[in-house]
Amino acid sequence: MLAPRYGFAVVFVTLFASLQATAASYKGELAFTPEEKAAHVLGLSKITEGVTSCLNGELERHKYFMERIGISAFYGEQGSFNLKKIIGPDGKEITVRTTTEEKRAQIRELGFEESLARQLVPDVACKISEKKCNMLQPTSCIGLANKCLRVGFENAGQGEIWKKLHAYVKANGVAGDALLDGLQKLGWKIYFWAPNARLLPQYDLEERRNYPGNPRGAWGQHALSYQAVTTKGRYYRNTVDDGTSLVNFGASTPDLVRRAPLFVGIAHLGYHVFSGSYGQIVEGHSARPLSDNNTVESEPFNPGAENGGPHGGPFRSGIMALPPTF
Repeated sequence: MLAPRYGFAVVFVTLFASLQATAASYKGELAFTPEEKAAHVLGLSKITEGVTSCLNGELERHKYFMERIGISAFYGEQGSFNLKKIIGPDGKEITVRTTTEEKRAQIRELGFEESLARQLVPDVACKISEKKCNMLQPTSCIGLANKCLRVGFENAGQGEIWKKLHAYVKANGVAGDALLDGLQKLGWKIYFWAPNARLLPQYDLEERRNYPGNPRGAWGQHALSYQAVTTKGRYYRNTVDDGTSLVNFGASTPDLVRRAPLFVGIAHLGYHVFSGSYGQIVEGHSARPLSDNNTVESEPFNPGAENGGPHGGPFRSGIMALPPTF
């Protein structure tokens, strides 16, 4: 029994060193003045109002389309409706966006008439706020979070603050961990979350078995991440303010999250991004087909429960940003 355990320890140490070595710093600089931070705190209620209204509006639009015509109002940015693979001039496979006509063809293949296909994918984009606009929109986990945060910041008159934050996120590949780092610079606190820390090594083994090769960075690197949180106060590229309050909460929604008027989180080193209010997540998914009933969905933050959110996993650990003064 000693040899396998020793072997696992060697692999663990090697992976831990590798994880820390690849945790490069973020690109670019982001700093907020004391005046900007103070204004941000004063506008949090307006921000929360705008974000929750946006999230719920996206969810209701999705449900309305599903009930009326059986497809979502949104298509995954990384799904086959929006992307296709072709052979480039150099003979190598590349990914490109589908054309307007190719999108309409996919809608017709679902049994819809050409007139509806043209409404859903018009030649000229219409404004979603217009009553007659039925244009399909792209979505993704980070896209939905960014979209509704922008609405919230603008609702509080903090559009310029959002532009600074979003420019930083874009400079870092529109990554969820960069978004949380930017929010932290505004005064938000970063919490590590894991419903059951004891099982993190087991989850790692399951993910390596179920997802060989770590496709799209799906592995959570749970045990390594937790060790870094407890010993260094770091989660990959992020500084963690609290590594205990959202650990070992089991199959329930933590009271801290249930009381939070707003939260933004990531799972599995940023593989998935989610946001919500008072314990309830509203999240988008980037690879679902048009007919998927859960392209945009809502559920309680409860990753330890069988059907708890965030969905698309299972997700076993990550970090979450909660607003200042909370």
